[in-house]
This record gives sequence, structure tokens and C-alpha cells, in this order.
Amino acid sequence: MLYWRYPWSRPRRRFGTAAIATFVAWILWRVVLQLSNGDNLDVDNPFLLGLSAQDVGSGIVAFLLTAVPLGLVSERDEPAHHVTATALIAGALAMFVDRFI
Repeated sequence: MLYWRYPWSRPRRRFGTAAIATFVAWILWRVVLQLSNGDNLDVDNPFLLGLSAQDVGSGIVAFLLTAVPLGLVSERDEPAHHVTATALIAGALAMFVDRFI
């Protein structure tokens, strides 16, 4: 039923673009942390649901690297809230996965 209200998620393989951008962002964030010796960013904060700065950083980078190609390249004709919602979901999923890795 949700498909009928939001058909914008299915055409032109937006899910694949978001998945690839999220994976590239996650790898890029790991490389940056390794090169800068950012091991001290992996300290869990009890006030933020156990998230560390490393987890939040991976979510932010995934959000940015998903929003830029969708908003500027492939989905220029779509409303901004569609692109932002897709990038927000990608960033939240990257942060959630990084929380447990």
C-alpha cells in the first residue's frame, strides 16, 4: 500500500544509487579514520543511545554522499523532500549498522 503513495522510490533505481553511495561513504569514512589514527572516536556515549562519534560520522558522510548524487545529478526534477528523505534513511541505516560493527 505504501508503494501507491510513494512511487518515486522505485523508478530509475534510486535504491541502488542510495545503497552504493552509502557503502562508498562508509568505506571512505573508515579510510579517513585509519589514515588520521582516529581510534579514540570509537568511545560509546551513554547519553546518545550508545553511539560514538565514529558512528555519527559515518551517518553524516553517508547522508552527504547520498544526497549529493541524488540531488544534483540523477534526481534534479524531484522535490527536495524526496531526496532528503532518501538520504536521511541512508544515513540512519549507516549509523545503525556502524553502531554494531
